[in-house]
Amino acid sequence: MTLKNLDILALRSFVLIAEGCSFAQAGDAVGRSQSAISLQIQRLERELGALLLRRHGRQHPRRDVGLTAAGGRLLPLARELIGANDAALASMAGGEAQAISFGVTHELAQFILVHVLPSFAQANPAAEITLVIESTTKLLSAVAHKDLDVAIALKRSDPHNQGILAEVPMIWLADSDFALAPGASLPLGVCYRACPFRGAAIASLGKTHRFHIAAASSSFEGLAGPLRAGMCVTVRTPYALESDFVDIGRRIGLPPLPPVQFASYLSKARQAKGAFDLIEACRHALARWDRAALPRATAENPHLRTSIADVTLASAFSSRRTGAEGPVAGLSPGVVDPDDQGSAVDEWPSDIRLR
Repeated sequence: MTLKNLDILALRSFVLIAEGCSFAQAGDAVGRSQSAISLQIQRLERELGALLLRRHGRQHPRRDVGLTAAGGRLLPLARELIGANDAALASMAGGEAQAISFGVTHELAQFILVHVLPSFAQANPAAEITLVIESTTKLLSAVAHKDLDVAIALKRSDPHNQGILAEVPMIWLADSDFALAPGASLPLGVCYRACPFRGAAIASLGKTHRFHIAAASSSFEGLAGPLRAGMCVTVRTPYALESDFVDIGRRIGLPPLPPVQFASYLSKARQAKGAFDLIEACRHALARWDRAALPRATAENPHLRTSIADVTLASAFSSRRTGAEGPVAGLSPGVVDPDDQGSAVDEWPSDIRLR
């Protein structure tokens, strides 16, 4: 019997498409043309003797293709094969230092510090990581300008997008002692820049709930003080849960919120050793995350909060600005589109008025 070998690059393209990238976007990510990606998928289907992708046509304008049953079975195996391939390359790279500039959003910073970096450093002793914590827009700009090797941020349509890492629910976040008097207006804490969390909060409350803007900041860290003081409620993901914050939505009867997606972004120009390993470490940590683990770890390690506040984006690219981008392809039904939450990044939203 003749042994067959699957093409790792074809598997990588398949995973990108399965996670929402178009054929053109997958080609940009792996350095191939759109037609070459189509041929890769066709060869992969011939090798496996099964149809992996099914075209939806015009009924699904946001997503051109979907997985067949065979494609669904292949997807987790393909991720494992890609991870093993990248791990083998990294382990044979030698003992020289591997400098990796790694960007994450404020939303994920606490989680990454607790659940990813310690184990990654232990498994990759030669890796020297520079951690940058900033907004999705600034991180993607840094990747595009070759100032970052890899970033984990909100999913956007971007040529450096390597695929979805996680889709998680949004939650109504407040201090554990927060109370709302019957009939009172909901005090809302929001980011004053274009932000999917602010957009989801206001859209969900709509005309059925009275609310007012009680606090505004450029980041979640700026809202942490008002939250702890019981001054407001905000919208984030469970990754923002700490020992003194709780999901309060059901308790005070707030409406449901849509999920949001996080993706990885890789600089094709820099190609830092260990970057793919770091992405896979984040993927695995996000997949196996225990909701109780982060608040418990934060309570046991209070210095972790301080470490987040001490990290800022280097001035070399913090002043660069990018405009709003186009619609995100491949979003699941009901998933927040981060590009639909405003136009100019630094524009003061019309729904916030300082009194």
